[in-house]
Amino acid sequence: METGDLHQIELLPCGTTGKTQGIRGDLFFFPVAALQDQFSKMNWMFFEIKGNKVPFRISKFEDSEPPVVHLEGVDTPETAKALSNRQVWVDVYHLPEKALGMMKKTNELSELQNFVIFSEDHQSIAKIIRTLEYPSQLMAEVERDGVVFLDSTS
Repeated sequence: METGDLHQIELLPCGTTGKTQGIRGDLFFFPVAALQDQFSKMNWMFFEIKGNKVPFRISKFEDSEPPVVHLEGVDTPETAKALSNRQVWVDVYHLPEKALGMMKKTNELSELQNFVIFSEDHQSIAKIIRTLEYPSQLMAEVERDGVVFLDSTS
């Protein structure tokens, strides 16, 4: 995205945003496990808006738990709310080879996002909001009747 940096853009899902944070329009960010140590070096993230992937420059990254990002041009909580709880993509060209390999491997986990869980009698009982990869296990953040179980934003 820098001047003279022309290449074919290939986007991979790299995580999701959470709730807004503070009065400046910051967002909680939940990167995939492969990018936990790499994302602070990234300059851009992409959001899907009206069917198109739109780039946003990361102007600030707080390496907190969970991480917080501030995007250029997103200066109010109201503006940030439109980008909250959304899937985020990153251009693979800017990823280190090791992180890219890990992301392609773990990308299958993000495909579970928004899946609906049904009971044996075919009743919709819950929805997977996101998957979370811990060192020894995979967990799903699930919403049922408006209640979020394993809420990673709290």
